Amino acid sequence: MKRILHLGIALLLCVTAATAQPILTAANSNPVPGDVYYGHFIDTNVTAGMPGANITWDFSTATEIGLDTTTVFTCDSTPYCSSFPGSNIAELNGTDYMYMNAGASKLSTTGIRTSGINIWFSNTWDIMSYPLSYHSIFVDTSAAAVASLGAYHSEIDSYIYDGYGKVILPSGTDTGVARIHVITYSHDSSLAMGVQDSRVETYNWYVPGSHYTLVTVTYDTAGSATGTPYVSGATYYVMPRNTTGITNVNARITGATAYPNPAASELHIAFNLPNVAGASITITNLVGSVVETIDASQMKEGANDITVPVSNLPTGLYLVRIQNGVSEVSQKVVINH
Repeated sequence: MKRILHLGIALLLCVTAATAQPILTAANSNPVPGDVYYGHFIDTNVTAGMPGANITWDFSTATEIGLDTTTVFTCDSTPYCSSFPGSNIAELNGTDYMYMNAGASKLSTTGIRTSGINIWFSNTWDIMSYPLSYHSIFVDTSAAAVASLGAYHSEIDSYIYDGYGKVILPSGTDTGVARIHVITYSHDSSLAMGVQDSRVETYNWYVPGSHYTLVTVTYDTAGSATGTPYVSGATYYVMPRNTTGITNVNARITGATAYPNPAASELHIAFNLPNVAGASITITNLVGSVVETIDASQMKEGANDITVPVSNLPTGLYLVRIQNGVSEVSQKVVINH
């Protein structure tokens, strides 16, 4: 911070900085088509920490145990949009789609496509209600079903904006962060599993302008509505465009190319990798469906040249994305048999 010599002005600025709080709105929090987020799974040896104003939550020593990617698309560019009326965006994670309505006052989930099954919310699941400021609370009830399987789900979610301050992650430090504490009571019934009631508490940290959760720490109660909570999962998220400030340029992917282009039977993906931790390659078609995934076990440190059979893929335009959690390189390729 710039040094201020006048004591009165300095004190005024300090008070202002100490009491300022981030406010979450649709404009600074709703996911935006084109965004890509790397989810860094970390060990569960963490805690959510304390609520309050001007808190520092330090996750800098967390150990990464896995990585995945979430990409945001417009609904009509995805293959199942027509099955989920009222949706205007979709998030793709692996091969699963979450269909949502990103509105000016709410961010709502309308349905999920997973394992070849559509799950519809007869009462939409509201993830956000805007605006959200410190000490704001909103409560949502939702219901979903897969009637063909005799499976039904309902839940009550209480969202509590219980703190703001600074978050320290292995990827860097963020200030002006809001924490939302979510308490979920759910009721599930199915022909296969019977009836089960449970409670889950999730702490989500948000930075206005990031459009996605910065950190998530989840407490479960082992399928009980009254059990003792324990940390069952934790993840922090990084957007590729937010990693430009990382000084370790040697961690970036270089020399990436896909050939031949067009390809008929085989596609070669060549690149230099500083290390294999968290690296992956995905190939998606024009509607965002993942048609091929290559994980770090098939890569090595240094120069890589990976062969991918493509004779079974329809002729068309595809996107090859190589990523390692610090950088991402993508290239469009044509498959033409």
